[in-house]
Amino acid sequence: MCASPFGCISQRYSFYTLGNANEIDRKSRMVSVNPFGVDYSNMSTDDMMVVGISTGKKVEDQLKHSSNTSTHLQLYRVFSN
Repeated sequence: MCASPFGCISQRYSFYTLGNANEIDRKSRMVSVNPFGVDYSNMSTDDMMVVGISTGKKVEDQLKHSSNTSTHLQLYRVFSN
């Protein structure tokens, strides 16, 4: 997941790393979200945030999530498959 913003650039899908990347585990009902304010070039898996789909609450005391997290969570709730 950490490499996905750069993969988009290297594959010429985008020119910049604006936005965020998420990964969902529907079985555990958790979403991994890249944090707010962390440079993609310095980001590691330890920087990823894990939030519950239903509540949006952080699993651990982690960095601040992206401002788009609530929108992504709502989309995951509506499009459950």
